[in-house]
Amino acid sequence: MKLFGGGSGARRVRRWTLLVVSEHENRARQYTLSERGLKTGLAGMGLFVLTISTVLAGFFVQADGHVATRELARENELLEQEVAEHRRTLDELGGTLEDLRKRDAEFRAVAGLDPMSPAMYSAGVGGPSSEDRIRRIQSAAGSAAASNAFDLDAISRRVRVLRSSWSQAVAALRERQDEMAAMPSILPTYGYLSSAFSRSRWHPILDEDRPHAGIDIAAPTGTPVFAAAHGRVVFVGDRGQYGLMVEIDHGHGYVTRYAHLHSSLVRIGEAVERRSRIGTVGETGLAIGPHLHYEVLVNGVAKNPVGYIFDRTEIPD
Repeated sequence: MKLFGGGSGARRVRRWTLLVVSEHENRARQYTLSERGLKTGLAGMGLFVLTISTVLAGFFVQADGHVATRELARENELLEQEVAEHRRTLDELGGTLEDLRKRDAEFRAVAGLDPMSPAMYSAGVGGPSSEDRIRRIQSAAGSAAASNAFDLDAISRRVRVLRSSWSQAVAALRERQDEMAAMPSILPTYGYLSSAFSRSRWHPILDEDRPHAGIDIAAPTGTPVFAAAHGRVVFVGDRGQYGLMVEIDHGHGYVTRYAHLHSSLVRIGEAVERRSRIGTVGETGLAIGPHLHYEVLVNGVAKNPVGYIFDRTEIPD
């Protein structure tokens, strides 16, 4: 360290000496730096290092950005492929749903229900349209995904409507099936029609005009008598002019009566099926010759039994 100046005004200046010795030459170089020069050099070196670091950081960030962009582009491509596959599936579901809607119309017709209205089938599809939602999404894949989501929601609602419609049809068919099972539909014995249903006819024994609330089927004594439909026996026994009679309640307002029997094969409370054997033809009560007197009542009103014999070929005149 050296002092510059002299007297009372002299000030001390700090200096640093850098000695550089060559490995191959027998000489040395000497560099003397003041404190200010050293600080300036160090500051310059720091600025240089900072500049280099900034440049290198920008380079790596840019490189990473290119890699991320390529990865994002690849992900978008895969997403677009997946969304396109979803669209094909939705189109297939839409076609299948339309086929089911047509079948539903047939199903409801068989069940005796009115066809479903277009407004009901649309299931209240509305609200924000797919175009409105698409406008808020920039990418093509995002737009397609929004459209798919909207259509999927519409399909889901229509499926729920069809499911409800089919449940109604099934319930109606079951009810109708029960009613069909309860409806008299067969000729209850083998024979030929000897006397028709009439509001007023001449009675051969009483010698007077009186209603004939059923039909008479002439047949030999002992000929089997069958239940005309599913039901439950509510009466078995003698009933005056009817003689030995069996009465069956079939439900849904249907009741049948089988009179002038020779014998009965059922008891009160017994459940019977259509074509179950319930007795035999006879001539008990007020009757001339063996025959079956057969009545059909609907809600308590006598109806012509011929209208409830669907295999008309079994009724010889």
